[in-house]
Amino acid sequence: MGGSITLRNPHGLEVVVLLRGAIIQSLRVPDTDGNVEDVVLGFDEEAPYKDGTSPYMGALVGRVANRIAGAQFSLDGETYRLAANNGPNCLHGGKVGYDKVEWDMEPADSDEGQGVRLSYRSKDGEEARRRRARRACRCAVPHARRRVDDVSIPTGDIAPVRGTPFDFTSPHTVGERIEDVPGPAPGGYDHNYVLFGLGPDARDKPQLAATLVDPESGRGMHVLTTTPGVQFYSGNSLDGSLRGKGGATYNKHAGLCLETQGFPNAINQPNFPSVVLRPGEEYRHVLVYQFFNSTQ
Repeated sequence: MGGSITLRNPHGLEVVVLLRGAIIQSLRVPDTDGNVEDVVLGFDEEAPYKDGTSPYMGALVGRVANRIAGAQFSLDGETYRLAANNGPNCLHGGKVGYDKVEWDMEPADSDEGQGVRLSYRSKDGEEARRRRARRACRCAVPHARRRVDDVSIPTGDIAPVRGTPFDFTSPHTVGERIEDVPGPAPGGYDHNYVLFGLGPDARDKPQLAATLVDPESGRGMHVLTTTPGVQFYSGNSLDGSLRGKGGATYNKHAGLCLETQGFPNAINQPNFPSVVLRPGEEYRHVLVYQFFNSTQ
């Protein structure tokens, strides 16, 4: 089992997707001079993605992302217990989340270019100790004070970001205020940004959530989504123990993630947008990574 699919466009952009975990193994993007480089962290071989070495790099996670406090929740008067794979919490779908299963693939080319459709049928009760279960949401809320506990579970408060190290309403470099970010060790950004308020999380069209620009190479990326939040994670847990592509050492803050999703521990926070999916209902999440040349 395993294998991969490679998609390319005429401008030199190339993405390699592994069928195991629907993982983006590489994403090669041209700079202002046309030089193409891989912009995602990861590994040259498939083995680290299979044996658990990779800390969710490039992965599609679920059933839903982030943590569920205490690896349990109650729904309709019944308690469901999940796998605790992040201290006392359930993270990214448990020990065998969507990033660790084999996905089916079929071509999905269109007039817009090459495409691929990946599908996986999740069994009832998968990764739950009792019957069916919903997974965690890997999000936290932005705050001007500490609002997550020692195991990164949000308190439920929503606070403005202006005037805090979380304020990216105007452009800032990621490292400019990273040492001022409050929260549990190992430090840095690992927080959910509330994009569209606390209303329904379903939107017909993806909206702009964030923009990244590398002034040295000129590469830029817009992130558009239909979800109510985006988790900004600055690679805080990387400690130099991982050897990645080409033998590169991944030290702390070697990369960053913008993870579009629901709010963390939403199943246990009634004031957060709901992540409950009832029988017969459909969950739909559109995410767009839009690359551009910042000199244009």
